[in-house]
Amino acid sequence: MERLIMSKEILTFPLLCFSQGTASIIANESELTNCNTGALKNGYFKNMLLIRSDGVALRVKDVATVGGRGLFFGYRLIGYRRIRVKLSFDREQSIFSCEEVRHKVFEAFRKWHGWSARGDVDELQEKASRVQTIRELMEVLRE
Repeated sequence: MERLIMSKEILTFPLLCFSQGTASIIANESELTNCNTGALKNGYFKNMLLIRSDGVALRVKDVATVGGRGLFFGYRLIGYRRIRVKLSFDREQSIFSCEEVRHKVFEAFRKWHGWSARGDVDELQEKASRVQTIRELMEVLRE
């Protein structure tokens, strides 16, 4: 049996999202399930790892388009179509410690140039190194 995003006991927000070498905070279901066809085409959801504040991690197994989002069923004159997706997850769940999650975040800092473009990544990394819980780490990243 696949676990679907619609099951509220599986996903509790915010989530820490790791995809394609980046790390981000997902505040709600809408942020996670609304995207564009470009993200789908470029594999944004492929092997995406979502970590809850309690350390439980889920890996995206499959993604399916539910439908268009917005006027004209999400179609636009320029750019990709806006869509809503439904995610299913691997059956196995992992549990990460705060230190393991912090390591993954620091790895994302090194891999994605967008973090260094912020100009305060050293300060951000210092704050992140002092937190004691995953929830606190999420708060630091959300700032």
